[in-house]
Amino acid sequence: MLENFAMQVVADGNVILTFSLYSLLSLLLLLLLLLPRLYRMRAERLRRQHSSQQLSEGYHKIERRLHLLHTVCDMVPDLLFVKDTNGVYLLCNEAFTKFVGKPRDEIVGSTDKAIFNLDDATIEKFIADDRKTIEANETNVIEEELTYPDGSKYIVETIKLPFFDKQNNA
Repeated sequence: MLENFAMQVVADGNVILTFSLYSLLSLLLLLLLLLPRLYRMRAERLRRQHSSQQLSEGYHKIERRLHLLHTVCDMVPDLLFVKDTNGVYLLCNEAFTKFVGKPRDEIVGSTDKAIFNLDDATIEKFIADDRKTIEANETNVIEEELTYPDGSKYIVETIKLPFFDKQNNA
């Protein structure tokens, strides 16, 4: 197609391209045929970049909100935690981490059995209290004795509240 094409390098290093009219028309036709495809490829790449950027912005927004939630929870001096219906900790505050004697990363994602060194009867009582709160769909106030990791014992009032999502799942 470009058999009538010539390239010449002159003494000053510049390149001179010479095309026949047929070669030039062939090249223009080829470009016209390829331009829509090149445009679609570029547009798709831009869409992916934009989508990736939006995803990154969304992730950072969620990260900031989670940080704010942890900060607010940590300001509460009482033990504060959230568990799912399987008894898995989803959230806890700094006061709770001190009570348990473990970092938040070890608590979140664990159950009472994994966190506390308690007998099975006590663990079952915690689970039963949680179930009672969810099934009754009302606040459950429990007075119980807690032992801190340092051995000190306290009688505390535990207030359990059920939380439901938009689909009314606990």
